[in-house]
Amino acid sequence: MRQRRLAFSLALVTVSSALTYASTRPLAATSIDQIFAAYAGGDHTVVARSVRLPSDFAPLRLDKPSVIDDWLGAWNQRKAMFVIELAFVASEIAPAKTWPLLAAGRRYVAERPSPPGTPADEDAFERMWHQMALGLLQRHSLADYEETYFATLRKRTATATSSVLPARFALAQGIAQEQRCWNDRPDLDRAGAAVDAVARAAGQDVKSRVGVSKSMVEVARERQEACWTECLNRFTAAAASTDAAGAEASVRGAWISFQLGKVPDALRMIDGVEVVDDPTLAYWAGLFRGRIDNALGRHADAERAYRAALAARPDAQSAGVGLALTLFRLNRDAEADAVAVAVRTRATVTDDPWWTYMSGDYRFVDHWIESLRGTPR
Repeated sequence: MRQRRLAFSLALVTVSSALTYASTRPLAATSIDQIFAAYAGGDHTVVARSVRLPSDFAPLRLDKPSVIDDWLGAWNQRKAMFVIELAFVASEIAPAKTWPLLAAGRRYVAERPSPPGTPADEDAFERMWHQMALGLLQRHSLADYEETYFATLRKRTATATSSVLPARFALAQGIAQEQRCWNDRPDLDRAGAAVDAVARAAGQDVKSRVGVSKSMVEVARERQEACWTECLNRFTAAAASTDAAGAEASVRGAWISFQLGKVPDALRMIDGVEVVDDPTLAYWAGLFRGRIDNALGRHADAERAYRAALAARPDAQSAGVGLALTLFRLNRDAEADAVAVAVRTRATVTDDPWWTYMSGDYRFVDHWIESLRGTPR
């Protein structure tokens, strides 16, 4: 009898352990239909659990546009959200899959049965979907894809009775250009810069390493200056907005002006910018303002700017280094040394928003996805 009770108890433990394991282990899904069924049923973590490696995309058969277009089928807001969730995971583990998913999702959302303007809630959903998609493209500086996306949105809005352009559309155009300029910048000021890299930046076809002429260097710099100037024009246009996107455009535009050597213009553009509910943007504003003030010899103002940046992100490295150098310029050597030591000896590595500056609106995407999960019908 005792042996039977022991066997029964062991069986219960085994079953209980199996149930616990089954509830926490990744979903063993073999098709996109299985994953979507769980997602549509309210399991919003199923995508992250099911697609954890680049190879996990293979069973989903999403390699060709026709395949995913056929699977999407008739309009369904939950399927549109599901595609964004897949693209979000792809941006983390398989960046090459991000654009095909977003391109398919963009086509799907743009072909919803109701045209822009009818009804308003579907317009709002489409605007946010495009905003999330652009944020995911910005994560990896996919500027060419972003420009393609802009063109399709402009075309869709041109014949619509209501705009489906994202609220941060003008800012996104500036960020795309900024990413392009950054990716294409020549290393002209670095000792030992690669000859071929400089020549390519100048638009020249170099067949042998014979050196770089002064004219080639000048051409490369002119091309880069033209790129930054176009970027500044875009941010200036976006800065006309009175919302958070306008504030960010002013901050980014000031940084571009600074890089163009237009330091007084940079100060005018960033002066008076008010940042609300965005610690990352507040940090960028303080960091850039500190560099601008220092370049103008306004070291006391630079100190205040760097301290404002650190108030937003206390442990960020770039602003800490900037503050230490500024205090040194102010002949406050002991304070400068204390700040420098604090930066060097920090026990934990804290993310510095400067490191993700080029990722643009990606910092908002997870929040946008979460806020929209409960709305699809």
